[in-house]
Amino acid sequence: MERRRFLTTSSFGVLAGLTGCLNGGRWNAGTDTWSPEIEGTEPTLSFADESPLTVEASDVAGLTVRLPDPQFIAFRFRNADWSPNPASVSDSYPPQWAWSPARSVSGEIPIQIGDHAEPGEYTYGVEAVADSRSDDRSAVETFTITITGE
Repeated sequence: MERRRFLTTSSFGVLAGLTGCLNGGRWNAGTDTWSPEIEGTEPTLSFADESPLTVEASDVAGLTVRLPDPQFIAFRFRNADWSPNPASVSDSYPPQWAWSPARSVSGEIPIQIGDHAEPGEYTYGVEAVADSRSDDRSAVETFTITITGE
């Protein structure tokens, strides 16, 4: 009888622990919803122009900018200016900026259009994560950079 009670109690503890892990470590009163707001500018630029991309996001622990392909646009990630400052920045390309705890952030990333860029629309993405230690919950919004032939 004691063994059955022990197994039942242990099983409940393991199940409760796994539920927390599967829920991304974040319990939202019976729901698992996370929907950050992600905004990015959509500039129109010509050859050799420079401009900052402005990115804003709410309730995020990490952000990464997904680059357009082909890469006629130089992203100056080292010169990015965030408010508030990130707690850490990954040493990767493109980098991931991380905040702890999750919060609303805004930043500017300088970009420059190459001299030999082809006119057209180029899509970049902003990926946000709910928890910088896990990619279990992420959201991506895409935006357009237009290059004119002028």
